[in-house]
Amino acid sequence: MNNFWNFEKFKENIAIFTEDDKITYSELSKRVNQAEIVLKKNPYELVFLKCKNDINSIVNYLAALRTNCPVLLLDDDIDEEHLKIFIKNYNPRFLLDNNTSIFDSNTICSNNLAVLLSTSGSTGNPKLVRLSRTNIQNNAAAIAEYLSINQNDRAITSLPFHYSYGLSVINSHLINGASVILTNESIISKKWWDLIKKYKATSFAGVPYTFDMLKKLRFENMDLPSLRYITQAGGKLSEDQGKYFTELCQRKNIDFFIMYGQTEASPRMTYFKTNDFPNKISSIGKAIPGGKISLFDDKKNIIKDAFIEGELIYYGSNVMMGYANNKNDLKREDDLKNILHTGDIAFFDDEGFFFITGRKNRFTKIQGLRINLDDINQFLLKQNINAVAVGNDLQICIASTNTIDEKMKKRILKKYKLHHSVLRFLQIDEIPKNSSGKILYKKIEDIFNDQQ
Repeated sequence: MNNFWNFEKFKENIAIFTEDDKITYSELSKRVNQAEIVLKKNPYELVFLKCKNDINSIVNYLAALRTNCPVLLLDDDIDEEHLKIFIKNYNPRFLLDNNTSIFDSNTICSNNLAVLLSTSGSTGNPKLVRLSRTNIQNNAAAIAEYLSINQNDRAITSLPFHYSYGLSVINSHLINGASVILTNESIISKKWWDLIKKYKATSFAGVPYTFDMLKKLRFENMDLPSLRYITQAGGKLSEDQGKYFTELCQRKNIDFFIMYGQTEASPRMTYFKTNDFPNKISSIGKAIPGGKISLFDDKKNIIKDAFIEGELIYYGSNVMMGYANNKNDLKREDDLKNILHTGDIAFFDDEGFFFITGRKNRFTKIQGLRINLDDINQFLLKQNINAVAVGNDLQICIASTNTIDEKMKKRILKKYKLHHSVLRFLQIDEIPKNSSGKILYKKIEDIFNDQQ
């Protein structure tokens, strides 16, 4: 199998559609070759790429991969102070956006290192995920296999390029000679929907927020005959939303895939097509091709029986090399050896489908009780209350965008057997999230601390 960044065999296939242009694989290769000229003089030297969903970002990304230059993908709108933190910590040779900046650099990188992704969205935390060529190549191949991506497929971008989920959409289409419709418009923009119709998009990807917007936009009334499938990841979809979109996609003859992953896994680990298993809506499915999942209890024993919770451990060639906190970590080789301790607590049912119940670090032990904070979130969501619980072993704090009345507060206390003195409530305008739609728990904790 050829690496997805070497795509000469597809030649006259359309690789990229933009709002007013289309670019064949042959033309894309020529542009990448041109971009390589500067980079190939400094192989294995670090590249920072400020990227968005445009042809320039795609070309620079592929040029870095072809010249063996590890590339850190950064939001094009990254705050200058945050950018300075990354530059100070990692000392890159190149900074690419619309121009090329060259720095003096003594950063040494592993020859296997290909892509660096931030673990913190658009914040300035310099911790990075180190991905090898094997990681991104094999995950792209696995995704293309289970989604049956072929040369006739056309995916429209709906997520940021620097976000692992958005990046995986691009990689998994390039690997099979399919097309990507590049746009920075969002799904709430009329232009985005015009592009779907103009270029006959066959798929798009979404996080939970995407599906909230689709419902508000009355997606059920839209006529999109070219659409073959929709994928969902980037956080758990509520059971009600999952059922709604499964039934809707069945009526529209669209395949609906629910998937699970982490940036640390390049990013995809599991999937399933809800059309085939509508009774498994709250599941994350089964391992992707080439991957394997096991659960371990607190004593590190493997769990062999259904419906028993344990930490989800993933095995596969898409597991990252490890983390980086500064430039010295970039010369490290593979620290994890294809094994990822996800930190997620899960169980499997009697048909082998996995279900996430919470995070290992989202449990508190309060008043002698082990409380799953994610379970509180889900309980409130079923009562149509948009809320997030945070806490420690002394108190639990619930931030909500709805009013939680005294009756509901008493229900929570009774359900979780808590004393009223350990529970705090606060109404906020919106739940803070990063650019990828992940909840910022630390910000919620800070809001509560400021109220004390």
